[in-house]
Amino acid sequence: MRVIVALLLLLGAMAHAHKVVTFYYVSGSTIEGQVGFSNGDTAPVGTDIDVLFKHEKITTIQTGADGLFSYSVDTPKPLSFYADMGAGHVAQIEVTLADFGLTGSESLERSEPIQMDAAQLEKALIKHIVPLRKDIKALSEKRRLMDIVGGLGFILGLFGCLAWYRSRQGSYAR
Repeated sequence: MRVIVALLLLLGAMAHAHKVVTFYYVSGSTIEGQVGFSNGDTAPVGTDIDVLFKHEKITTIQTGADGLFSYSVDTPKPLSFYADMGAGHVAQIEVTLADFGLTGSESLERSEPIQMDAAQLEKALIKHIVPLRKDIKALSEKRRLMDIVGGLGFILGLFGCLAWYRSRQGSYAR
């Protein structure tokens, strides 16, 4: 019995581990994002984030409130962001030219604004929304270990309630 309790305590201690999650988007020539943990906590204010270009460190920026960061570029280029939040928690973000809306030979600077009609705008929005919808659907259909263990625990709990109810009925019959 003591061995089982010790194992449960050990497994319970491991359950507090969480992974690092990141979110970013490119707006013009500015990359904005957030670094945090899967349990909802954000990176502490002042967490260093190294900005790398071709595996060479360009600069170091820091997170602000709620783990938010922002970095402006002069010219679009593929960048990597690397944040070490301690205890083995490392966030890594890869920003590509496609995130800037470029294919590689284009420039971010435009002499005149882009003119789009409603059909072109709709097509551009669909191009960006469809992959997001696919990701959401894939995540919602994914069975996780936590879901399976939770379901098994629910079933065992029902059987436990049934066994308790039957044992209570038996004690009145005596």
